[in-house]
Amino acid sequence: MKVELPAIELNCWRQGLRELPDEIFSRTDIETLNASENRLTSLPEAIGNLTELHTLDLGHNRLADLPESLGRLHNLSYYLYLHDNKLTRLRDSLFVSMKRLRYLNVSGNRLSRLPESTETSNPWRSCTRITTLSSSCLSRLPGSRLCASCTSVTPGCQRCPEQFVA
Repeated sequence: MKVELPAIELNCWRQGLRELPDEIFSRTDIETLNASENRLTSLPEAIGNLTELHTLDLGHNRLADLPESLGRLHNLSYYLYLHDNKLTRLRDSLFVSMKRLRYLNVSGNRLSRLPESTETSNPWRSCTRITTLSSSCLSRLPGSRLCASCTSVTPGCQRCPEQFVA
């Protein structure tokens, strides 16, 4: 008989946190982490220890950068929510191992581009929805078509005019 254990969720929503408690990063079995609507300005490199995460909500914080270790979250497959932060760039290497990510929201940031796909890696291949909103000043999505009025993009979409091809 196979016994299924419940998914491990950690909800830190609206706790007024300026940083995530160190204890979180020793729990490598966490599958869902909601740290939205706090006062986070940075994430520790230890976030990369949470390799079982499939859902990560960091929206509505004050994040200006993301640690390189976020790229180790290869099981992140359902949801990465980064809405309403202060991000100005995303490192090209962050999404290389997130080959199954289905939903990414980077709206409400100061991004001008998303990481490019390469010959060996297309981080946007599995995404079914990427929300950017024009308020992010994002004008191009690698491998997709995007116009300034788009709020949600499906990679490979043929609806936007040809001049917006990345």
